[in-house]
Amino acid sequence: MKDNHVMSTKIKILYLALAILIVYTLWPSGGEQQEITQAAIISENEQGEMTVFGVVLGKTTLGEAEIILGSRAKRALFIMPPEIDEQGNELTPEHNVEAFFPSLPDNSKMLLGLHSKESELEQIRYKAHGPIAFPSGNIKLEIDDQQQAMVNNMPVITLTSIPRIKLGPEDISNKFGEPALVHVQEEILHFLYPKIGLDVILDKSGEALLQFVEPSKFSQVLSSLDLDKEALTNPDTPPQEHNDEPL
Repeated sequence: MKDNHVMSTKIKILYLALAILIVYTLWPSGGEQQEITQAAIISENEQGEMTVFGVVLGKTTLGEAEIILGSRAKRALFIMPPEIDEQGNELTPEHNVEAFFPSLPDNSKMLLGLHSKESELEQIRYKAHGPIAFPSGNIKLEIDDQQQAMVNNMPVITLTSIPRIKLGPEDISNKFGEPALVHVQEEILHFLYPKIGLDVILDKSGEALLQFVEPSKFSQVLSSLDLDKEALTNPDTPPQEHNDEPL
């Protein structure tokens, strides 16, 4: 079986329809949430590492992220529909362990993608229960209590923030500066910031996702959009100072 190190580092682009499915169907949320002013999204820790909402992608574990974010995540194993190779053969379905925060203190929601080893996935699959199948072909399974400690120690490799309000292009530029590229795909806008590993995904109604990956993995985001680095106008331009307005 294919090693999950490769599978986990394949960056998934979450389009608005999928995000809505995740937030309201796959991950039904709880009650009312308290609204507070959001702190800086991107900063630097004492070791000089870039943090996103206090999380160091590729290093911070889920357990640590829960402490940083001040909230408990709902964890699940997702099995994606198998892809078909050029010969028409089904490939091994991709498995992902994800954690969803439906009630962060700033009234936003967040989805974390976790890195898992193949040996860890085998243990989780063996005791996973309560499968729910969706029309998309995705299957969501609950992770057994015995594997929760293992999941706590998995590093966060992707972070997708779902803001509590609608955004426009000007809001995005004010927060992150001018993007290296604005890519249009099926009426969805992608504001790309490779220096900070950010793809802001915006639909025409103002629904937005802030999807962060490790900057060193941003080429995988470009590949998923059928782009390459040459398409970027200013890939090495650092982001402008962002304000403290809540999202």
